[in-house]
Amino acid sequence: MKISCETVQDLLPLYHDHVCSEESKELVEQHLQECKKCKETLNLISAKFYTKSVQTAEDTALKAAAAAWKKGKSKALLKGGLAMLVGIFLLATCYLGIHWFSSVDADDIDALTKQAAEYFERFDYQDVSIKKIEQRGGFLAALCVDKNNCWFICVFDQDDIFKDRWKANGGRGLEQGKIGSWNFGDWRGGVIIVGGGDISDQVCWYTFQNSGIIYTCSVEENIILEIFITQNQYDINGHPVMLDKEFKEIKN
Repeated sequence: MKISCETVQDLLPLYHDHVCSEESKELVEQHLQECKKCKETLNLISAKFYTKSVQTAEDTALKAAAAAWKKGKSKALLKGGLAMLVGIFLLATCYLGIHWFSSVDADDIDALTKQAAEYFERFDYQDVSIKKIEQRGGFLAALCVDKNNCWFICVFDQDDIFKDRWKANGGRGLEQGKIGSWNFGDWRGGVIIVGGGDISDQVCWYTFQNSGIIYTCSVEENIILEIFITQNQYDINGHPVMLDKEFKEIKN
């Protein structure tokens, strides 16, 4: 039995996929032996199927690779973010640790003494002890003496992070029995720190002038330590003068 090319070409997809009946299969095969055109059509169907299969496999591989890359990128970003957070935490901890361990509490006399001794050891002060501490606002000072009875003022800076902790960073030596001062200025204003040790009982007052203002203060002990803060951070020129009970200058 012969069939037309149109009928065969309708059956070719089913024949190619092996889903046609045995009778249709035999008819198609008989026709293909005699019809070159239908045979070429079958070859085209086979070629299209092969190409589609290859492209599908390649697409699947590409999609899998893209998914794996995206997943790996997400993990890398997560790991990078965590590493950055850990790094920031460690840096912050180190920064805070440096501030904490380089400063001391204002109520810890032993720690303040150690700070003062370490700062002034370059000036050959030995066996330093603190005789008086004075704090005003953001300023802290200590009146110190060493084993050779050498007196000096030690100035402490307030820590930028821990406001109740301090670090020795300045000061000056004093003549025994006389009143001296350490003057400096910063953005908070001018600072005059007056101090002295082994002050004679003859000294009842001391005075100094700064920016047109005369300061006169009583002396009730043989040691003195006081902090004065002025508004002008540039014009700081207070030099204490010792006075007797009648406000007359004592000259040594």
